[in-house]
Amino acid sequence: MMNIQYLKYYQENLEKINGGKYVVPFKENLETEIEIQIGYTFPLAYKEFIYLSIGQPMIWDSGINGWISEGAGLRRQKYVRENLLEYFNFKLDNSYWVIADLDGGEQFYAFKFNDPQAEDPENPPVYYMDADEKKFHLIFKTFSDFIVGTIRPQL
Repeated sequence: MMNIQYLKYYQENLEKINGGKYVVPFKENLETEIEIQIGYTFPLAYKEFIYLSIGQPMIWDSGINGWISEGAGLRRQKYVRENLLEYFNFKLDNSYWVIADLDGGEQFYAFKFNDPQAEDPENPPVYYMDADEKKFHLIFKTFSDFIVGTIRPQL
C-alpha cells in the first residue's frame, strides 16, 4: 500500500469520478518498466497517480490515466512525437512526458522530468501545448493541481 502524499483529493474522490467507461488495467511494476525504457524516473505525484488509477475508470475517455495502461503510454508518446509534432514541425524532447491530449493530439498536456521550474520536483508543473502555436504554456503549478482541476468538474 502506498502512502499518498500529493494526490489525497484524487484518492478521496475516486468513487465519485464518472470518467470514461474504460478501466485502467492492472499491470504489476508498470511504472518501473516504463522508467527503464525512457531513462527517467517518474516524480512521486505521478507514481501516486498510477497507483491510484489502476482498476479505476479513466478520468477522460481519451486521456490522463488511459495513458498509463500497459504499453499505451509509450505508444502514445511515440505517436505524439513522431506523427503529430512532425506534422506541425514542432520538436518535443524526451525530457517531457505527455499526460493527456485533446483534439486527436493537436493539443496536449505534459510535465518535464527534472523541471527547473518545479517548486517540488516530486510534484512538477504541468504545461499545455497547442501544436499550432508551437510553444508550451504553464497551466498548473503542480501535477496534483492539474488532477484536482481535471476531476473537480466531474464531481
